[in-house]
Amino acid sequence: MRGRRALPFHARESHLPVRRPRRASAAPGLPVESVLERQLKTGIREIPDPDISAAQIKVLSAYCRLVAQWNQAYNLVGPRTLPEIVPRHILDSLLLSSFLPPGARRILDLGTGAGLPGLPLAVAHPDRRFTLLDRNRKKTRFVRQAKMELNLSNIEVVTDEAKHYRGGPFECIMARAVSSLAELVRSSAHLVAAGGVYLLPKGSEVEQELRELPRGWDAAVKSLKRPANRSPVRTVIVLRAPDADRGVP
Repeated sequence: MRGRRALPFHARESHLPVRRPRRASAAPGLPVESVLERQLKTGIREIPDPDISAAQIKVLSAYCRLVAQWNQAYNLVGPRTLPEIVPRHILDSLLLSSFLPPGARRILDLGTGAGLPGLPLAVAHPDRRFTLLDRNRKKTRFVRQAKMELNLSNIEVVTDEAKHYRGGPFECIMARAVSSLAELVRSSAHLVAAGGVYLLPKGSEVEQELRELPRGWDAAVKSLKRPANRSPVRTVIVLRAPDADRGVP
């Protein structure tokens, strides 16, 4: 009913029936498997941190095919980006490996959508636990299916909004699609551990947003070369929470 707010919930391992989209014409423009794996192998060599095996590359390739297969029905990524799914989505996610704190074992991906960047990073870092959170049930339904088909035991999928979720603290929080840094902090500061970090891929114009952050939050702007991407540089904001009081005025 309009105006009536749904009860908050954490749909962690929902048993709702999943209707798989038809395979036919579900992946227009997606490279064939051998090309996907070659693109992954070539691009990963250009990323500073991940040491990814041939078996992990096959998992990432299978994930690409799942995204393409479900995309028409679930609108996971822009259809025009499918031919470039490796550089624009997978390699761009793996770039964040360089900034993961060494001691971070619990990592939250806010607004995960199709599972980006959390799922590729979970494949690359099986020793860490990733929680992939999104309020869109269709998106989290897909991510649960991908988790099951790819046999990823280090992922938890949650359907909720950040401001309502109480599953923290996390040593690291990532968010790939962020409209406002200040709003992100206001809605999710209760989830980050004292001294924890946010990893936030952004555009190049971030100075005004940094000035709007609450006092006590330290920010550094980093740039990395993007493998095989039309936009050659990726800007990442590394935002560190205060060591003691995490309250946000």
